[in-house]
Amino acid sequence: MDDLTAPHSMDAEQAFLGALLHTNALNDEVCGFLRSEHFYDPVHGRIYEQARTLIERGALADAVTLKNRFEKDGGLEEIGGVQYLAVLVEQAAVFNGARQYARLIRDLSDKRVLGSLFESLRSELNEGETRDIIEAAEQSLSEITDSEEGEHEITAGNALRQALVSPGEFVQTGLSEFDENRLLTSGLIIVAGRSSAGKSALTCDLVLRAAQNGRSSAIFTNEMPATQIAMRWASTLCGVPYFNIMFDKMSPSDRADVDRQIAALDDLPLKIVEVPGVGIAGLRSHIRRWKRDQIKSGRKIGLVAIDYLQNISAKGGSLYERTSAIALGLQTLQLALKVPVVVACQLKRLTDGQKIIKPTIDSLRDSGKIEEVADKVLLLHRDSYYAQREPVCEDMQMEMSRSQRALSKLVEVDIAKNRQGPLANIKLIGDLPKNRFTDWSE
Repeated sequence: MDDLTAPHSMDAEQAFLGALLHTNALNDEVCGFLRSEHFYDPVHGRIYEQARTLIERGALADAVTLKNRFEKDGGLEEIGGVQYLAVLVEQAAVFNGARQYARLIRDLSDKRVLGSLFESLRSELNEGETRDIIEAAEQSLSEITDSEEGEHEITAGNALRQALVSPGEFVQTGLSEFDENRLLTSGLIIVAGRSSAGKSALTCDLVLRAAQNGRSSAIFTNEMPATQIAMRWASTLCGVPYFNIMFDKMSPSDRADVDRQIAALDDLPLKIVEVPGVGIAGLRSHIRRWKRDQIKSGRKIGLVAIDYLQNISAKGGSLYERTSAIALGLQTLQLALKVPVVVACQLKRLTDGQKIIKPTIDSLRDSGKIEEVADKVLLLHRDSYYAQREPVCEDMQMEMSRSQRALSKLVEVDIAKNRQGPLANIKLIGDLPKNRFTDWSE
């Protein structure tokens, strides 16, 4: 973009800097969204950076204290030397006006970034892969928005005051131990398990439960198509196995029950978004738009679910590097969005002959930084899956035991990590053909 036509306002930059040097308290008002690179004039950016450094050290930042730092600055010398600092103070805006000028500086900077992005995209359209171009664009756009959303400074005392005035919220599920342990709170919640443990089933169930409690919720799927998720929810609601729904193996009464669920699902604040091959930047963009739409509609946010982690696109050489990048990206995403983010995660399969053991927090050690960044880790185990695949025992008593295990609907949920509460082991009845979970006590 041509420097002469790039959006900028030298008057706004001068008026704001003068106000900052006159009233250092202004820094507290703007430090969350304004940085030195947002200034069009690089000299103004350097003045802002030096002033902010002094203020945050508890020192005075004015024309006098900055003088020594800029006596040898060639850029400042070209526009009047250190005397320019005094001129800025003379042209200072009033306090309230200065905040508006700071916002204008930031907005104009974002427009310059967008202009450069559009020019870059135009030059790449005939050369690059479409998916790569979209991913790069989404990454650039997320950097603009996250630089404001992700930064927030507050004193410890004020943070405690806010916490006491607004105690932690959680999304109710109707599962007694889930709610007692306040499991669905703002944060990154990993639902991990080996193959066929019930990760997708539980993730879908939690999204449906949140919506049934009046909380707007969404599932972003890079594994199952939307039709399969909708069939799972219909199965949960009416009790017809979703295998029968999928292949239309239903009696007339079952079909009528399923048909009635169309209106029931339409009435719930639910959304399914298919995102095959999407990366973190794309997810952030999709989820932010969805959240903004829900807030505009006056709906209360429930949770965001992603099924599943290993299918999120990421760059990196090894699986460990790619998974680590995804985990760190998910952590940044939930910090910016401030909603419960439930992510299904596949654990490594057991090898042939390996003893069947319940997964532990160590099972995530080979999965990048997932364990480190997660606020909560829920480990699923379903013994019946393995019992059904064990050979028939010749010993009658042992065979009876194996058969009972194979028929069991027990799904164990081990809260292996919980930054916001206790660790626990929850037992659920998991009727997986109907995608239904209920309390074990029932």
